[in-house]
Amino acid sequence: MNAIVIVSINLNNCQERSSLSESCRINAQKYADRTGAKIEIINQAKLNISGKEPYSYLNLEKNQVYDLYDKYDRILRIDEDVIIKDTCPDLFKPTDPNNIYATREDINVTDRQRSLRLNEIAISQGGGKVPGLGDIKWSDFYVNSGIVLASKCHREIYKVTEEDRNVINEGGLGFAKEQTLMNWKIQKLGFKIVDLGPNFNRMRCFDWRFPREHAFMIHMAGNNISEQALMSKAFSEDKKYTLYPNKHLQKHFGHFVHAMEYFYKACGLSLESGGRLKMLNPRHLKFKAGHRFINGFLDAVEDMKGLALNSGRSYELSELIELRASPEWCPELIRNDNTQNWFTHHSHAGAIRNHIIPPSETRTRPRVGILNRSPDQYRSIINSQEISQAIQSDLNLEVDEACFDKFSFMDQVDFFNNHDIILSGHGAQLCSIPFLPDFGYMLEFSHKDYYRPSYYGQLARNSGKNAISICSTHDEKEVNPWKGEVTLFNNPDSHNLPCIKAEANTSAVHGKYRARNFKPNIEALIKLIDNVDFTREGQIKKGRGNHNQICQNFTIQYE
Repeated sequence: MNAIVIVSINLNNCQERSSLSESCRINAQKYADRTGAKIEIINQAKLNISGKEPYSYLNLEKNQVYDLYDKYDRILRIDEDVIIKDTCPDLFKPTDPNNIYATREDINVTDRQRSLRLNEIAISQGGGKVPGLGDIKWSDFYVNSGIVLASKCHREIYKVTEEDRNVINEGGLGFAKEQTLMNWKIQKLGFKIVDLGPNFNRMRCFDWRFPREHAFMIHMAGNNISEQALMSKAFSEDKKYTLYPNKHLQKHFGHFVHAMEYFYKACGLSLESGGRLKMLNPRHLKFKAGHRFINGFLDAVEDMKGLALNSGRSYELSELIELRASPEWCPELIRNDNTQNWFTHHSHAGAIRNHIIPPSETRTRPRVGILNRSPDQYRSIINSQEISQAIQSDLNLEVDEACFDKFSFMDQVDFFNNHDIILSGHGAQLCSIPFLPDFGYMLEFSHKDYYRPSYYGQLARNSGKNAISICSTHDEKEVNPWKGEVTLFNNPDSHNLPCIKAEANTSAVHGKYRARNFKPNIEALIKLIDNVDFTREGQIKKGRGNHNQICQNFTIQYE
């Protein structure tokens, strides 16, 4: 007899986590009905394993599955944050019961992710400062323990011995203790393990070649919990929902930059859900600024495969799901929520970019674009011509300058797509950052009285790009006159370059703090650009850039 065992010990004890767990059970029951399996749920702590290091030791309760082999011949064990889609084939029938089936997470991932897993392998064998379980000459093949299909003959991989407890108590087994322990036992006992591949355990760590919308099982490990709840609801109920901006964002929706926070995030989630989550298509609305940009974006994505749009003017409340997005940074949510994110996954940005404007050329040297504002507007780079001449003469790089005042949406994204380094003051013109080439850099000028590097810097990082903040006087505080000073949650590369103040063009608070023009120190700026490493190897080594979504049909790489 076969069983699907759901590990549902609510580590976070919150409503959204409970909702995710319930959705997991609904989908798992559908799968069990199709495959003739029984459902078992592990929801109480019994092993009571603890240790000295900070770690969610309840994860080790997953090993209670050991006792369930008294009742079942084969068990598919899944975490409570796994979504089994209706398209998932029966794993029990075609697979060999003599093998263990799971998904490797030391391949098809970023170099950094792979190095972390190889480090876990070394630590488990005593290759660190803490005790190990013993050297078994294990060098690779590390699988995720969130989805594992094993038979009764394999039950020993889930047995936690007194020696295991001692090693864990002394701080051994690295970052993912339960998972590393299972992997070590598989290798020690010599069981044959077959890699199911990312489509049977699609996690955030996998690269662009395995879109989550194509996966059979989506594992929300590493995802923000509010996104988990959205996706689980989309896949567990036989109806479509419309993503609706939260009340705070609605107040700012008239300004296209803040509206794009919604459209970028909603578009990605709609694609990932295969159209189960709809994005608003409010063509009846008029925006105070950026009307051409928003309509251009909606025109460009409306034929994307998997995207669902709601073009209505009124909506049924029962069909709406609130999408958390905010035009202001929320420091109180920064570690527990993805409100400030423009995309919930970098692959969403890559898919949108690839659909709208794939590059038409391959460059061997980066091209620089200076994105300026009209001289009579605030936040203009007043020495842009001198900067352009210096870059061309000192670095031998091609430079173009543009002002987006009369540019269409396609003109704007084309400018970003055709330049690898964008120099710009802080402002709405940076909304096209997702359309930079892979490994592209955004260098943003700010003034010390209005220093917001995490706003467009977050857009760059969410898109898999690089962001460098340049401010006249920088410390590790982000300055927002409406919120006071708050410590940066993820301080981007920041550089002190002299800027010159200009008179504010309005007496309002908005103008007082934001109406500044910039005059960067050219020598320092040239040195900064010259030190940027644009090689793929250099970027990956630094853990930067778009190395998570290298796609050969639109990647521009440098020698």
